[in-house]
Amino acid sequence: MQVYNVLTMMYYLLSIDMYFHPQCGLLSLDEVNWYDHQKKIWDSLQNDFNPIEMFPKAKSIYKKQLQKEIKQAREDLAEARQIKKDCEFVLETRCHSKNREFWEMMIDGLLIQPLTAGREQTIKRNTFRLSDNKKETTGVTEEQIAQAKSVPISTFIKANNSGFAKCPFHAEKTPSLKVYTTQNTWWCFSFSCGSGGDVIELIMKMHDIDFINAVKMLTR
Repeated sequence: MQVYNVLTMMYYLLSIDMYFHPQCGLLSLDEVNWYDHQKKIWDSLQNDFNPIEMFPKAKSIYKKQLQKEIKQAREDLAEARQIKKDCEFVLETRCHSKNREFWEMMIDGLLIQPLTAGREQTIKRNTFRLSDNKKETTGVTEEQIAQAKSVPISTFIKANNSGFAKCPFHAEKTPSLKVYTTQNTWWCFSFSCGSGGDVIELIMKMHDIDFINAVKMLTR
């Protein structure tokens, strides 16, 4: 009966040109496009806004909140991976090939996307905010730091067409390190690693050196 109800709902929504959005529920196509556009603008503003710097007295409270959000995002991604694995097993063993694409769409829209939407960005953004406030910058200028951050990560890590590469910090068969070329940042999604940052953090970790020496290495 539940399967029948889900099918009936999906066919009805498609017939009236309505869509299920993981954050907002039922929306028209125009509303989906508008929401996604506004979210991109909001995310870009969030990347440039660091409340820790603006409200130093609330630093300890805000850091705890950032850490809490990172932990929740990782748990959501782990749950999504487990759900996907379980569903793939069911599809392989019980689903007819002609119906597979439909059920994959259902699983992704109703189960996976609500757990994964925005989680990578949350982890990446919060990790950067936390790390930006631990750096000792005595001995290097702001110009040197900016110059160091401009060095492309692709100089040190060669990613595939999807932007993924094998993480240099642990053994693995499947690439789990994501390179974000636009922001010139990286993040490893492996549970055994879970690290990331900008190119300076990459050099610090690759060569086991501190922030100042990493900046100097990148600006030679």
